[in-house]
Order: sequence, then C-alpha cells, then structure tokens
Amino acid sequence: LAEEQVEATIITWFWDLMHHNATQLEADFGLLAKPGEIEGEVHKGAHLLGEGNIFIASGATVGPGVVLDAGEGPIFIDEHATIMPQAVIQGPAYVGKQSIIKIGAKIYEGTSIGEVCKVGGEVEECIIHSYANKQHDGFLGHAYLGMWVNLGSGTNNSDLKNDYGEIRVMMGGETVGTGSMFVGCAIGDHTKTGIGTMINTGSVLGVGCNLYGGGLLPKDVPSFSWGGADGLVEYRLEKFLQVARKVMGRRSKELSPVEEAVIRHVFAATAPTRASAQSG
Repeated sequence: LAEEQVEATIITWFWDLMHHNATQLEADFGLLAKPGEIEGEVHKGAHLLGEGNIFIASGATVGPGVVLDAGEGPIFIDEHATIMPQAVIQGPAYVGKQSIIKIGAKIYEGTSIGEVCKVGGEVEECIIHSYANKQHDGFLGHAYLGMWVNLGSGTNNSDLKNDYGEIRVMMGGETVGTGSMFVGCAIGDHTKTGIGTMINTGSVLGVGCNLYGGGLLPKDVPSFSWGGADGLVEYRLEKFLQVARKVMGRRSKELSPVEEAVIRHVFAATAPTRASAQSG
C-alpha cells in the first residue's frame, strides 16, 4: 500500500488490540480473502447474509441453521474450519484453519479465532490465539486469550462494571486506566480454568495458571499460580511441564526445547510476583 493509505495505530495495552480488532479484520479481509467466494461446503439450510462480504475457504463446512451475518462487517471462514449447526457469527469476524465453532455458539463482531480452536457459548470482541479452547457455554467478552488456554464449562468473565465506569487494570504492579467502559481479561498461554470459574472486569491472568473454585478470581493472577478466590500457591514447574506436554500431544504437537527454555525463564522471572501475591 502507498504510504498515504496507511493509518498507523499505536498499540500500548492488550485492550487496545481488542478495541481495534474489528477495523483490522476489515482491512485484512480486503487483503487476504476472496469476497463472495464459497470454496467450502455450505448446507442448504444455512443463511448467508451479505454473501458478497463472506469468504468460506476450501475444506470448510457450514452446517444447517448457521447464520453468517456479514451486514456490518466481513466474515472469513478459513480452510477446514467447521461451523456446527445453529451457530451465529456476526462480522467482522475470522475463524482460523481447522477450528470448530460449536453447536448454537454466538460469535459477535470484532472476534478473531486462531487455528485449531474449539469455541462455543457467547463470545464478543475477543482475540483467541491458536490451540485455545472455550467450547462450553459461558460468556467471554473483550478478552485476549493466549495459545493453549482452556476455559472450563461455565467459565464467565465480566467486561462491564455495574456503575458503567472506566475499567482500570493492574499492569506491572501499577493500576492503569483503560479509558474504556468495556475491558474483559487477558489470559496467558497454557492457563486453564475449572468449571464455573468467574473472572472479574479488567483481570490479568498470567501464563501457566490452573484456576478454579467459587467466587471471583483475583484481578491480578501471577504466572504459574494454582488456586482461586480462596488463595493461590505456586504451580510446580515440573508438574506444569508434564501437563503441557500431554495437552500439546493431543494435538500432535511437541513442547520444543526452545519453548521449554522460555517457560523456565518466565517461571523464574515471575517468582517475585507469586511470592508477593501469596504473602498478601
């Protein structure tokens, strides 16, 4: 593109990514998709609204009763993705290669889903990286999920305060104003939540956590934490690595020596934050 056609956007915080995602999806669709082309299989009972603003890539399947609503923005269904019956997707949205949108899912505008994900329930203006699962009922809004995240059944997050005020987020030990009424959460790679987990507005859950239990989770959860509202302890590194290898193996992936070295470095670097959280 010519220089005068490019409008730079500075991304400082994770919530900037979500708030600009819809605009970026529209720009990417113009560059990467084939508007109006249906290369995959679409059941005759599916409904494509604004078909000229939809691209369904080769090998993708769209089941009966699915609604793809591209009236307000484009929809890109990538290769070998599966949209199961009765799911609804509003554009702008992207569903990555080999990902599965579960039966009756509601995917609202501004959502990007990476490859080999399973996504169900209600999702709005989220960025979900590859190999992450949020396949059960529950609301996920204005959220950023790393790779290999798994949200248990009934996990919900809040993205709006009861007083409709500005949401503030703890970043690097300091509280940062977002300037926004809508901010959900950021969840680091390999973090898992148990059934019925509740995540507060503006929460940051670190890398490699195992979180569960009743009550709202703390808004600032250090990496490699184990527990929930009743308290956090350190997730033993060797146990975490064992689980990560098992999870990745189920998708025919291996934890490489480089990835393991990075994880060990992050574990050591974040030890002081865990100690502070546990002592508090």
